[in-house]
Amino acid sequence: MDTKDQSVPAAAPLQGGVLAGPVELLSVAWKLFRENWKTLMPIVMVPLLATAIGRILSVADVSVLPVVGGFLVFIAGVFTIFMQIALTDSVRQISNGSAVALSTKAQYKVGFRLFWPFVWLVILQVLVFLGSSILFIIPAIVMGVYTSMYSLSLIIDGKRGWSAFTESYTLVRGRWWGTLGRLVSIGLVSAACYLVGVGLSFLLELLFGLPLKSSGAGALSAVVGDLIGIFVWPLAAIYTYKLYESLKASRLPNIETKTFRRWLITFLVIGILTPFLVLGIGLPILLSNMNTTGSTYEFSTMTVQP
Repeated sequence: MDTKDQSVPAAAPLQGGVLAGPVELLSVAWKLFRENWKTLMPIVMVPLLATAIGRILSVADVSVLPVVGGFLVFIAGVFTIFMQIALTDSVRQISNGSAVALSTKAQYKVGFRLFWPFVWLVILQVLVFLGSSILFIIPAIVMGVYTSMYSLSLIIDGKRGWSAFTESYTLVRGRWWGTLGRLVSIGLVSAACYLVGVGLSFLLELLFGLPLKSSGAGALSAVVGDLIGIFVWPLAAIYTYKLYESLKASRLPNIETKTFRRWLITFLVIGILTPFLVLGIGLPILLSNMNTTGSTYEFSTMTVQP
């Protein structure tokens, strides 16, 4: 870590006891982003620029370059996980006014340290989502909102495994609709930013004379999206961190978690078994259809012979 001091302004604290509204969260996030973009954007640029370069190489005419581009996109995808952790921890330090000599290299070390615990939580959430989505989409949405703060529970408070999910649940409990509304709000803001990128890429395609459905136009649109992400990722990270901070400040007391844990385990088991159930049911049907098709073909062949 660099030894040179760097003055980073602390964000204004959100009001405790009441969950901050989306406008307040967005206002605080924008203020903090404007004051600290030079610190936050380099963290985001590492994987996003690598992804953009990989996309450009993937449409090159030289045979080996698409392979290199695809490999670079894959590596950038892995580094995106490091980036998410590093970015969230950076926002924590900046928000608390403790970001002295905060460097991109030092923050990525935090990402490396928490990589596997983070990946493990992602796997658990995917399995829980898969299990809960079997019972139509509503349970999946409910569980998705209740577990939406698991990554911050890990990065900010060191909660791992089930503890990260139950911590998220206790924060969201009693404010499920409010949390959903605030998450949808930042999602809409992010979508609006990417729509601007779509319009910009369309203008660039016309300027360079690229056919709209060509691989070059697709790569250009993706690259513009990656560049827009350099702005969107830090803003969304600050917003989400501030939401997490507000949820903690207004947490309801004495939240019971045993029932939630049972549902988590139930959905996890269903999620693990689902691929086997689909394979067990779908494979016999597929084989039966193949046999039926083969028999029909043989019969039709026999009937046309003299």
